[in-house]
Amino acid sequence: MDARNFMKYIKLHVVLTLAVVTLSLIFATSLGNIYEQFLNADLDGSLLGDGTFWGPIIGFPLGIIFFASVLFTAWGEGLRDKWGWGLLALPVIFEVVFDFSHLYFPILLGLVGYGVGWVIRKLLKHTRRDA
Repeated sequence: MDARNFMKYIKLHVVLTLAVVTLSLIFATSLGNIYEQFLNADLDGSLLGDGTFWGPIIGFPLGIIFFASVLFTAWGEGLRDKWGWGLLALPVIFEVVFDFSHLYFPILLGLVGYGVGWVIRKLLKHTRRDA
């Protein structure tokens, strides 16, 4: 890989990483609410606050899992992308440590994100071929 392609690779992955974090922050509360409704979890009544406090905290790692799966599958190198796997490491550790009993939800979210990214990648490849 020459210097020009290497810089293009780095720029793409930095932009994808920033997009994943930004989208996760924007949709953290919504994903926390979806988590609460899907699992019938009651986030109210804790020592640290009510459900509005816990929604973004629970939703942020879920957002990283979903959006990293979508974006790095669609525009990265798919499952071979080390940046995507590296970005997924911390949220997965968070989920394993703090919510092991509901580990199937982030796994399902990651698989759905991978499927959406795969479809986007195929559509982009199909439209590039037709142009």
